[in-house]
This record gives sequence, structure tokens and C-alpha cells, in this order.
Amino acid sequence: MFQPVFRTPDDFRKSSTDLIHRHKRPNLLWKVSMDVPSSMKTYRKTLSHILKNVLDCRILYEDDFYKNRKDIPIDEATGEENWDSQESLDIPRFVMALEHIRRTGSIPENHKSIEEHQEYEMCNVSDELIEALRQKLPSYHSFKIVLIDGFLLYPVSEIHAQLDIKLLLNSSYETVKRRRMMRSGYLTQTSYWVDPPNYFDRVCWPWHVKNHTSLFKEGNMEGDVLPNFGILVQPSEMSSMEDILTWAVDVISKRLTPEF
Repeated sequence: MFQPVFRTPDDFRKSSTDLIHRHKRPNLLWKVSMDVPSSMKTYRKTLSHILKNVLDCRILYEDDFYKNRKDIPIDEATGEENWDSQESLDIPRFVMALEHIRRTGSIPENHKSIEEHQEYEMCNVSDELIEALRQKLPSYHSFKIVLIDGFLLYPVSEIHAQLDIKLLLNSSYETVKRRRMMRSGYLTQTSYWVDPPNYFDRVCWPWHVKNHTSLFKEGNMEGDVLPNFGILVQPSEMSSMEDILTWAVDVISKRLTPEF
């Protein structure tokens, strides 16, 4: 059975430095990743689709790598299916897809995406804003971008090592719970999942915290991310989709410039 390997922040120092030197050259592939709590799936998908439009790129969804429902682990404390644990994902297959993207610049041809064909309610972002965001980007015709959309990207070292520009949208308990309560359910590989009563408080939030505390100084998820992970977190005062989109594009633009 695959066992994710956790490392200390210092273990990532060399690989991060190597990526910086490698990406000073033109004609490169960039894997831009965005980690957002699973309970904010609709919000994450909306943001990804808008960024796809701005960046003219394809998206690889971590949610496409869930195991079949019969293989989803059972949370020992609650007896519920645990869709927020690492064991719910086929991590080796996900890593293989990321490695394929790095080698070839494209998503594997045999990859079949459920997420790509699901419809999500899109927020009202104007065409004018999208065009303004495009203008912020450098002339990136020599760059190829693949956006990696997920909820559990950075705590697992094998996934983290495959990613270049790492964005994290960190929200409060109240915000994440409110967004979770707004959705009725979602399509899985083999069925349709609806949260059991109190599932957010019993499973989703505790496992989100468990998975991500190691990324933050002193485990404080309201504080700063440990710098050696190379993760960029949106400023805490940002809440609107427009502000977060602008921040994300500004970050990506700076990393794509030849001077970087």
C-alpha cells in the first residue's frame, strides 16, 4: 500500500532551489497549483475555470483521483466515509499524471475527467476584468501552463515536489462551513455523495486541519506558512472573487517573467 512520506520544510529546500534555477530558461512548462479546502469545492472550481480562461491552459483535477467509493476509508472516530483523508485518493496514479505532464507538457491521453464535465454556478466576473487580468501577464507564448486544482496538494511530499507555483487559499472555519452548507452533494466516480448530518464538523474540518497544520508556523493555520514550502497564501483581507483572481494572476505573472 502506498504510504505518503512527510518531510520537514528543510527537505524541500534543494528541490525548490533546483526549480528556481531550471525555470530561468524560456520555453518551459509551469504547473500552477491551487489548494483550497474540499468543502469549498464549488468556489475552487469557479476560480479554476476563470483562471483557465485567463491563462489559456488546461486543468488537472485532484478530485478525479478519488478511489472508488467502495475503497474510501472509514473514519474510525465517526464510522463515516472519509473523503478528506489522504487514503481516499489514488496518490500514486495522481503523481504519475503529474510526472507525465512534466515530461510531455500534456495531460495523459487516457485520463478521463469527471470534474471537467461537471457544471458549477459561476460567479459574475466581468469580461472586462478577465481581459485586464490577461494584460497583466507577460508575453507568455513561450510558456505552457497546466493548472492543478486540488484540496490536498502540499502536505504530501510526492505531490508537492511536482508543483511549481503553489497558491493556497486559506479560509476560516465559518467561511468554509458556510460554503459547504450551500451545496447539496456531488458526483463521484460511481455514485452521488450527500453529506450525512454534521459531517462537516465531525469529518471535513478536523481532517482539513490535520492535513494542513504541518505547513504553518507552530501549526497555527491562522498564521504564516513555513517559508521553505514555497507556498503563497492569499492576504487575509481578501474575500471577493475579483480580489483573489487579481492576486493570483499577479503572483503567476511575476513568476513567469524572464527576470525571475
